[in-house]
Amino acid sequence: MRYVQRVKDKSKLYHLVYRHLKLLLMKNVQDESQKDRLHSVLDAKKLEDIRIRSCFVTNLDRGKLINDNQLDKLRPALSPFVYELDEDHCFTFNGVVREAAAELWFCTDDLDGISIPQMIVDVIAKCPIDCRKTLAESIVLTGGTSMIPGLKSRLIRELKLLSNSVLKGQANSFRLYKCPVKPSCINWVGGAIYGASEAINFRSIPKEHFLKTGTVPDWCDQSVGNVFGNVVSSNYIITSSPFNIGKGL
Repeated sequence: MRYVQRVKDKSKLYHLVYRHLKLLLMKNVQDESQKDRLHSVLDAKKLEDIRIRSCFVTNLDRGKLINDNQLDKLRPALSPFVYELDEDHCFTFNGVVREAAAELWFCTDDLDGISIPQMIVDVIAKCPIDCRKTLAESIVLTGGTSMIPGLKSRLIRELKLLSNSVLKGQANSFRLYKCPVKPSCINWVGGAIYGASEAINFRSIPKEHFLKTGTVPDWCDQSVGNVFGNVVSSNYIITSSPFNIGKGL
């Protein structure tokens, strides 16, 4: 059984990362007698706090060992870390949790059945050949989770390995944009700029439509227009991408 275990509840994909982290913490708490209490106190807020304080993305070689459950080959091993719940209660976990939590994004046997690097390469492969190199050099990471240490270097290495087999060397130069604002603010800044432009009149859909279907039109298709009319309000969402972003980023 692989160390990165599958979560069967498909209705909670949004919380997949936290469910995975909680699973790892329960499995790697050093004091077995604390498991029952740990299960009840690890809510989303505390899991987020642990992820921010302790977790990082490890390198490719160690990631493969973690996914193949070859933990005995992980040398040097990370020291155990302590999480202070309150003044009277502390939990000590095996250090492997710190680097194993993020491996969910790089494995291909989870609920999505595809890793984040594979998603990116597949999207580029569906584009015209003359656009692929430009797209590969125009990747933007957004969201607070994308600020986790080690993610950028690991992602670039994974992309280069995949491009040799999927893109046949047509886009080997991957590049991440360094934006003038923090990744946690990029979506808000981009949305504000886009919402202030005239593009919102023909590149917008009602919020109710998105919540019902979970998808947006492919604006790259010239035959797709705004069938909902030029209505701008708080009940409308704007987007320039036809692809859904998952895995908690």
